[in-house]
Amino acid sequence: GDPQCWDTNKNLQCDLDTEDYNGDGKCDPADCTGSPTCWDHNQNRYPDPEEDINGDGVVNTDDCLGDAWCWDVNGNKERDLDIEDTNGDGVVNTKDCTGKSVPIHSSQIEVKRRVAPKFPKAVKAMGNKGDVKCTVHFFNDASGVPTKVVIMDGCPKAYHESILEAAYRWRFYPYKNEQGEKVESNFRLGLTFRLK
Repeated sequence: GDPQCWDTNKNLQCDLDTEDYNGDGKCDPADCTGSPTCWDHNQNRYPDPEEDINGDGVVNTDDCLGDAWCWDVNGNKERDLDIEDTNGDGVVNTKDCTGKSVPIHSSQIEVKRRVAPKFPKAVKAMGNKGDVKCTVHFFNDASGVPTKVVIMDGCPKAYHESILEAAYRWRFYPYKNEQGEKVESNFRLGLTFRLK
């Protein structure tokens, strides 16, 4: 292609403020990829912090991948950790996109089969007693079967294997949208370990 395709004002100079579209501090063909201003949601030709959709600290064409706001399940254009950090990594970005999965409150789902997680033998052997509650983010297919389970922060690692083993065996009644169609859904539930 044109080696100076970045030179949008055709002055043959690198104007970092307006032509360094990928934010790497130089003007080169990398600034010509795709629609270079697809990240510029407010059309001010300046990389604003809220335009860093993928959360990597740089506003560039990587913030234009697919539906850049796909993580914004409530449509407020803000990163809401409590409902939009679906992979539990403490950051809301495109890695949290759930595809067609509808985020719902746990009160909107009905459990068909519940499987209690086993208290880990290693924890039992250490003499730990009492209840431990861990929050789990379920992603279900349209028939109510978990296809992905994410253990949220704050749950001791010693419990993870038991949680995953139990959670994938849970079954839910299919969630139906406003049109009465069975759809993929995702929600959070608390699982409690009780040492008997």
